[in-house]
Amino acid sequence: MNLSQLNYFIAIARCGNLSAAARNLGISQQALSQYVLKIQGETELQLFDRKGNHLYLTEAGKVYYRYGKEILAVMERTRNTIQNLTCQPDHVLHIGVSSFSGVSLLARAMLDFFNRYPRTELIHHEGFTPSLLEMLRKGEIQFALATVDPADSSGIQEIPLTQNELVLMTPPFHGRAHQIKEFQKLPRVKLEEFRDEVFVMPTEKTAIYHQIMPCFEKAGFVPTVAYASANPIMQRELIRSGCGLGFFRYDPHSDLPQLRLEQPAYSNISIVALETHVFTEEEKYLIFLLYRQLTKTYGEFPVKGEITEIIKELSPMEVL
Repeated sequence: MNLSQLNYFIAIARCGNLSAAARNLGISQQALSQYVLKIQGETELQLFDRKGNHLYLTEAGKVYYRYGKEILAVMERTRNTIQNLTCQPDHVLHIGVSSFSGVSLLARAMLDFFNRYPRTELIHHEGFTPSLLEMLRKGEIQFALATVDPADSSGIQEIPLTQNELVLMTPPFHGRAHQIKEFQKLPRVKLEEFRDEVFVMPTEKTAIYHQIMPCFEKAGFVPTVAYASANPIMQRELIRSGCGLGFFRYDPHSDLPQLRLEQPAYSNISIVALETHVFTEEEKYLIFLLYRQLTKTYGEFPVKGEITEIIKELSPMEVL
């Protein structure tokens, strides 16, 4: 997701055709057409349907549009806050996030962060967990929001923010589909019951891939993969269309049916940094804001360890 060109996507979605959007943006129609091809290639998603000269948002495009507007609004408020400053920043904070959920979480936390620390410049770096860990070890970022495989955690300290049970999502018309939303009431299933199904899988470079593969090993079969993508939006849309089943963190807001495994797997979303790193007050506050956004997205989770102390310090009235 290229934040600097999100306004291109928003303009196309609002105008409904390339020529009008190009006029509003002050760029050529050819450049905008190339942008559409590029963004759909990068996301591996069909974001627009064309009917004549009109472009309509697909279901995936509507999701991209909704989050894009939210991110641009936060970025605009952030810029306005920064423009009111007359001094140079005291220092720069570099953090790593994933290109999809991580960027969205960070964008929603930025305004509160800058309101409290207006003289700290915040620069984010996007990537999957392996590349974020490499940035950490090279000293390019102070910390990252990531899911870490223990095999990759040498020299790394981890502060778990949430622990999510991984669930099996099905198409709405699947034989095991249901309308239950409450986590504790979700049906439990054995993964081996689905050995004849096909799956929409994450790619091997994602952390969640390495968390779900042991589930298949315990169930005694290798999944038949209909499609593999690192893009969670694409995975969900493929599941929705009936291409297969897929694993995700439990999501209380999902409109896709979710099934719990009798032998569940879990995924931590954590703050990771070098073992020698000592968190500053600004970093602790940003971690607190990210934790707060995570609980808004996935619901409340029991917390322990260093994040408990951070929450107590920054929100003393909160009952843990």
